[in-house]
Amino acid sequence: MALKITAQIGTDQGITSEAYVRIMSYQINKTGNAYFNIQLFKSEEDATEVSASGPVAIAGQVARNAQIGDSLVVPMTKVVTV
Repeated sequence: MALKITAQIGTDQGITSEAYVRIMSYQINKTGNAYFNIQLFKSEEDATEVSASGPVAIAGQVARNAQIGDSLVVPMTKVVTV
């Protein structure tokens, strides 16, 4: 599963307007939070190359962006007033 970012962003591998965010794993806990471990690539093609070459190549291909980071925490709770 992945998200594609079409806005122009800067990464440690350069500027791109087709960033590809792969969701590597996720966990939803009973307290109502979803935790997503993610990897950022400059393009879907870069992500596909890493998948084809296996885990050894991952460290050199994954891009970094300070605002996106390596993980996301999403609150899944909603306050309902009756």
